[in-house]
Amino acid sequence: MVRYLYISKYTLFGHVPQKDQICVIDGKTRIWTVAENFNWFVINSYAFTDYIFCVDDIAEVEEWDTVGKRLHVLINKALNVNEKLDILFQMKTDIDLNVSVYFDSDINKVVRSIIN
Repeated sequence: MVRYLYISKYTLFGHVPQKDQICVIDGKTRIWTVAENFNWFVINSYAFTDYIFCVDDIAEVEEWDTVGKRLHVLINKALNVNEKLDILFQMKTDIDLNVSVYFDSDINKVVRSIIN
């Protein structure tokens, strides 16, 4: 069973992720949300399989322990082609098939495409 954790300061489907608190969006597919990295014991107890990050900078992703997890990284800012290529290289998308990177400002649309 796929268990999604959405990590971001940005609203998702009208829900605002909370700092230091895991919340859930119930729907056809359940998505848990959190605004910032916090207690790893709590995070690990949920056994999330997929992490969905909506960030302005990939440094926000690097502070998470996501080894062996499926990553969906949504970069929520305008970038030129070279900046996009740099991010793809830094995220090792050419060799790590568990990492998907999206360059789009429509968060809800991208997350729907991931969970459906």
